[in-house]
Amino acid sequence: MAALLTFLSVPSARAQGQPALDPAAAAEAEKEIRQLVTSFYEAYAREDLPGLVALWHPRGPGRSARNIAEVEFELRDSTLRSVVVRDVRVDAGGGRARVMVEMGVTERKNNRTRSDRRVREMTFLKDEGGAWKVWNEATSGMSLAKRLLSVPAAERKALLEAEPELASDDTWTGLGMEIGRLRMQGGMIATLDAISARELVARALNNDYGVAASLLDAGLLFQVLGQLAEAGKAFAEARELFVRAGSAIEVANLDANLAAVDYLGGNYASALTRFQQALDVYEAAGDQARVASLLHGMGNALYMQGQFERALDAYGRTRTITAAADNKAGTSSVLQAIALVHKELGNYMQAGEAYAASAALASEIGDHNAAAKALHGQGEVYRLQGDHGLALQSFHRALDAWTRITDPPNRAATMFAIGQVHGAERSFAVAAEWYQKALDVDTGANDQAGIARDTGGLAGAHFAMGQVDLALGEYERSLGLREALKDLPGVTWTLIHMGVLHVSQNRLDEALKVYTRAIGLAERIGDQPALGVGHSLKGSAELAGGAPEQALESVARGLAFAGRTGQFDAIAFAHTVEGKIHRDGGRAGQAREAFEQAIAALAKVPVGPAADTFFTDRRGPYLALADLLVREGDAAAALDWLERGRQHALATMLGGDGVFVTKGLSEAEREEEQSVMRALHSATVRLRRERGRAAPDPERETALAAELAKVAAQRDDVRTRLFAVHPDLRVFRAQTQPVPVLTLLPALLRPGEAVLTFAVNDASTHVIVARVAPQVSGLTRAGAEGAPATTGGPAVLVHAASVEVAANDLAGRVARWRDALQKRDPEADALSAELYSLLLLPVESHLAGVTRMVVIPDAMLWGLPFEAIRTPSRRYLVERAAVSYMPSLTAWSAAARVASAAKPSGRIMALGAPVISKAAEERVSLLHPGQKPGTSGGTERETRAVAALAGPPRAQVLVGVKATAERLASGVPAGTIAHVAAPLLLSDASPLHSLLVLSPMGEHDAGLAEVGAALGWEVPAAAAVFPAAEGWTSGTSGEALAALSWSLLVAGTPAVVVSRWPLAAQPPARLDPLVAGFYRAQLAPAAPRAAATVPLFSPALQRAAKRLLAVPATRHPGYWAGLMVLER
Repeated sequence: MAALLTFLSVPSARAQGQPALDPAAAAEAEKEIRQLVTSFYEAYAREDLPGLVALWHPRGPGRSARNIAEVEFELRDSTLRSVVVRDVRVDAGGGRARVMVEMGVTERKNNRTRSDRRVREMTFLKDEGGAWKVWNEATSGMSLAKRLLSVPAAERKALLEAEPELASDDTWTGLGMEIGRLRMQGGMIATLDAISARELVARALNNDYGVAASLLDAGLLFQVLGQLAEAGKAFAEARELFVRAGSAIEVANLDANLAAVDYLGGNYASALTRFQQALDVYEAAGDQARVASLLHGMGNALYMQGQFERALDAYGRTRTITAAADNKAGTSSVLQAIALVHKELGNYMQAGEAYAASAALASEIGDHNAAAKALHGQGEVYRLQGDHGLALQSFHRALDAWTRITDPPNRAATMFAIGQVHGAERSFAVAAEWYQKALDVDTGANDQAGIARDTGGLAGAHFAMGQVDLALGEYERSLGLREALKDLPGVTWTLIHMGVLHVSQNRLDEALKVYTRAIGLAERIGDQPALGVGHSLKGSAELAGGAPEQALESVARGLAFAGRTGQFDAIAFAHTVEGKIHRDGGRAGQAREAFEQAIAALAKVPVGPAADTFFTDRRGPYLALADLLVREGDAAAALDWLERGRQHALATMLGGDGVFVTKGLSEAEREEEQSVMRALHSATVRLRRERGRAAPDPERETALAAELAKVAAQRDDVRTRLFAVHPDLRVFRAQTQPVPVLTLLPALLRPGEAVLTFAVNDASTHVIVARVAPQVSGLTRAGAEGAPATTGGPAVLVHAASVEVAANDLAGRVARWRDALQKRDPEADALSAELYSLLLLPVESHLAGVTRMVVIPDAMLWGLPFEAIRTPSRRYLVERAAVSYMPSLTAWSAAARVASAAKPSGRIMALGAPVISKAAEERVSLLHPGQKPGTSGGTERETRAVAALAGPPRAQVLVGVKATAERLASGVPAGTIAHVAAPLLLSDASPLHSLLVLSPMGEHDAGLAEVGAALGWEVPAAAAVFPAAEGWTSGTSGEALAALSWSLLVAGTPAVVVSRWPLAAQPPARLDPLVAGFYRAQLAPAAPRAAATVPLFSPALQRAAKRLLAVPATRHPGYWAGLMVLER
């Protein structure tokens, strides 16, 4: 029961000028005041407003309480009885009294009874008729509360017994006010102490409601402090009190709180039961606001159980209620929960839409905190998709919001996320800058956990940049902080990263020490993934240190732990190490079996940035097996496995099993496949979570595994039907069954052609040459010795050679030569000779008579212009053969299939000089600080000059605002060469999100077309030419080029010509001479025999290069090696 009136103290009667009374008069006054006090509280108890007001002094401040009392009487839900005025200590001369009043209270709604004790400070003044009246009434609650809190907690019970006025409702209310003040100051321990005192007062008053309310407050504070057991105990006791009182709503409220404790403790099944109990009560009561809150909580518990569809249903019901109530804050909150489920399921479009809607609603109501959280979440969704430009855009918007509301922890977290994106883009210096910014913010806020995270990020960036000593110091600092914080998982994984660093520097003893310590910690905390990774890495270090037996034991342990949790990346790594142990021990059969097991595990690794994997190398097992086969003299088998690896890489880039390719599917077919894929992903996540627990439930694990197998079978059935209806879909998704190269190559190679495939290992590089040979009967297999193979068609010779060169050394040579070419440095030829000796001399004898080479590079060799390599005869390779490139034989086969339908028309569609939007400039500058798109884009003059080469009847020019993605996606006539003179920003880190900068098509279009968008385009061009490609470096690994060529291949274009470095015409020329020469050669009338075959573009580029070679001024390869052709 709340106090009736609480006013500040007013002057006493004596202070108003009334003289002091003599003893007799004082006694009479005291008697009258006692009667006045009794009458006052009796009127209050019977809700007699006129009688109550009549007892107030006409001029007293209490008269203004009439309205307050009237409202209280109207809302009062209890009956007061047996009013007894005790312990009235009167100073009649001063018109003051300290009053203790006791009342019996009966709650009307449940007939529950309790006692009420109040201690009040009252002042009095006589009216004009000489009668004493109440001047003011004020609670003593705060002074009583402070008196009780002034003694130690252990002495308070005795104090309450000694001073009965302390055991009053006013003390209880005063303690409530003190608790509020302490909470505002952030004094958690002092607040908990005051709550404990409040509970003690309520027990002294036999006020079960007050005890329960205090227990509820204590439970909430324990929950904030992370003391879940104490919170649950307090909530449970409060619940029992409310059950005895028959208060269903309060019981439901405690059920909700107990559900929250269960949820935070990971007891999701119990949480769901309690949420449901509370939900039933509030639904019956029609309290929609509480229903929405409980449904949100149920959604959270279902999400944590991996029951994603049920979680979405609960969140959807929440959203319906909050939207109907125009509760924008609630709707914004549940939209973020919906986004989280979609993100987990890989439904990135829906997740992004939900985050965007949440941010919009939060901004509308001025909730900058919620808006920033939504924007950060949206950035995370883009990052997981590999769309780093949009990720940075969202993160920067979130950062602006965090800065406005002065939120250092979240501001630092977003800065760290920005650093992660730049790290993923392999811009490690920029990443380090952002990690340092995050560190500065966290240091200022003394956020030790944040400092540990940021320092670890800096260590990773500096390690990637080769600054090993600096990185090690940062890892050690991060490790120390995590140890001080008792962050054992963080300590474990920091040690693992330190071990990787030590191995890179061949400090194997140090690596083994930290791996051993990490494994010990992982065992202690039950971190199954860390055990799988740690043992596998330890085995690799032991192998490098010459201890194969110990290594075999370690990888066996790694396989055991990784197998339990389904860590297929760790399984693949461990089997690869196992294979190397057997290989080095001369056990080729066991080595091959282990490598093939590693490859089988790779097929099960989740794809994309969202995959929770430690090992990122997806080439290692294929390269190791190919290395073994080359050593055994089986070049054809080595080529088979390298091709399988490239096909796997292509399928992974396309979504793991090519799911990004949906061209030709009906809406119903797409929805059917997406539905089964959502179910598959949900089942996979649930099983992974169960296996990742410290103590998995065997029955639940078995059931989840069976569910996963069932859904996988459904997925396979859907795919089988789709491929039957759409045969090309299997090809374009890179899902065709592997075809042995000796079967595949006869259909691809023509006489005089050769394919050169490279495989770069850490310590060696293999080059494999395959070419058509005269038919040789009776031979069906080819090897390193060069025996031809036949399958009923033209025979194919396959030869392999190994070059002992470290990958880092090779990368350095390629970088130096490429830089010399681009700068047109005279030293380029000398560097070229070194590369010839390494890469071509070992197979030179097998290239005699070859007039066209298809090169399938690997790793950094994608950055090497092979046609510019100079042979000992001082002739460049381009002088003896046309050179084209392909990501794989799979791509070559598919390109040949598309090329057969792409007959050149001799027409050119020249699209260029786009109008670049500010939005495009902003996104590009975020992704590549200091860079603006368009610096290497074609001018309108250059674009028109290209079209002029075909002549007006056969040329189409689209410049300025007409140079849009829409015109390119659906406006290219069949057989046309599409010349796209617009900035092409290639990204090996996120290949399908490489950007083509075009003119915007409307107010909300930035004009940025992603390369992956072409998977859904119709572009039946003979070839697409991109003379303004950016993002090339000597470290180019080929992923972006593979994405570009394959996306356009699916769109219907079999050949791509792309610039290696910026090409620019020198005045007074209107076109770069290489570009002009290429078009003149390609558009020249073909010989009758050549016209009858599927045309190629590499011979035209060869002729253009040779013309420039013939002129001394342009003989340097820097003038004529700036374009490359990717074609069949």
